[in-house]
Amino acid sequence: SFKIQEAVEHIWASIKSLDQEIQHKEPFKLVKTNKEEGVEVIKSMVAKLFSIAEMLEPVLPETSKKIKFLIKENKSPNIPLFPRKD
Repeated sequence: SFKIQEAVEHIWASIKSLDQEIQHKEPFKLVKTNKEEGVEVIKSMVAKLFSIAEMLEPVLPETSKKIKFLIKENKSPNIPLFPRKD
C-alpha cells in the first residue's frame, strides 16, 4: 500500500532542512567572500533541490518538472513555485 502522507512529510522535511541550510550558510553571501567554497555549497544545495524535485514527481508532477527544468537550464522562476509562508 502507498503511504502518501508519510512520503509528503518526508518531502517537506527535506525542503525544511534545505531551507534551514540556506539560511545558515547564506551561500550567496559566502560566494562573495570565498568564491570556491560558495560555489561548492551552492552546487551541493542545487543537487539536494534536484533530489527534492525527484521526490515531488509522484505528488506534484508539474512542480517537479518546473524545478528540474529550471535547474537544468540554470534559470530562476519568474514567479515563486511555492508561496512564502509568513
